[in-house]
Amino acid sequence: MLKKNIVKIILDVSMAITFVLLMNPRVFNGLLFHEVAGLVIGVAVLVHIGLNYQ
Repeated sequence: MLKKNIVKIILDVSMAITFVLLMNPRVFNGLLFHEVAGLVIGVAVLVHIGLNYQ
């Protein structure tokens, strides 16, 4: 149970950081990062929903 909570916290923090980085499409590699990170955050949201589904 504790391990699952740690995974949830890490996922939530990484999603929050990615959302902040996605606000500016010129961060890191420009538009490529913006597009790829947008797809990754979509998958992360689905994983988040799956982990927290009751």
